[in-house]
Amino acid sequence: MEKVLLIEDLAEYQVIVRGVLGTQFQVVCADTLEAGKALLARERFDVVILDAVLPDGDGFKLCADLRGNPETSANCVVMLTARGSLSDKVAAFSYGADDYVTKPFEPLELKARVESLVKRLRERGNRQAVVIRGSLRLSTEEYKAYSTEGGKNQELKLTPMEFRLLQFLIKNEHRVVTRADILQGVWGNGVFVVDRVIDKHVSSLRQKLGTLADYIQTVPRLGYQFLGAPISRPAFEAPSIGAGA
Repeated sequence: MEKVLLIEDLAEYQVIVRGVLGTQFQVVCADTLEAGKALLARERFDVVILDAVLPDGDGFKLCADLRGNPETSANCVVMLTARGSLSDKVAAFSYGADDYVTKPFEPLELKARVESLVKRLRERGNRQAVVIRGSLRLSTEEYKAYSTEGGKNQELKLTPMEFRLLQFLIKNEHRVVTRADILQGVWGNGVFVVDRVIDKHVSSLRQKLGTLADYIQTVPRLGYQFLGAPISRPAFEAPSIGAGA
């Protein structure tokens, strides 16, 4: 059973979330940032549902901290908050949130969104462990990307969102994908993200790719296209029988 951490100071919302998710997920609640951090330090969670405004600090900052910590960077993060302005939503996704739900909310909608995120986690675990495109190597189990230029692997230090974006582009290699395609394939259904947020993530991904940035091409007025060398193989490839004979 997947574990969900709810960091929310209002007891009424804790009751609602426990009620709608508790039959399917193991739900643990914390009512402050410090209590949430303490739980994250000693337990592994699949999904973190996080209020933006808590008695002891800013939930957005914790979201960014989770993404920057290798121990928690793969956690799915859902912001659950009464702050519903466009600028708040843009900020949350820029910090690495996977989804954004405004209060008051429909409990069954929250359940559907969490189920969708957990489904992605499960699918991620079933995918090919290593994907190689030219000098680019993706380890899907580690959720890390490497450049293999010069015979050496150099980690590219991608955020989880950048990694998912790169995976999506590679999955659609040579196909022009629109921003709407990226929104659905990377963020999922029912999530509102403006074009400039998508462009910002693509730009950041390119910067981290360095000399491999040209693998991702901009198609004016349409979207983006991944043009890396079409090579995909396991991390360790056994020699063919009779090789070298």
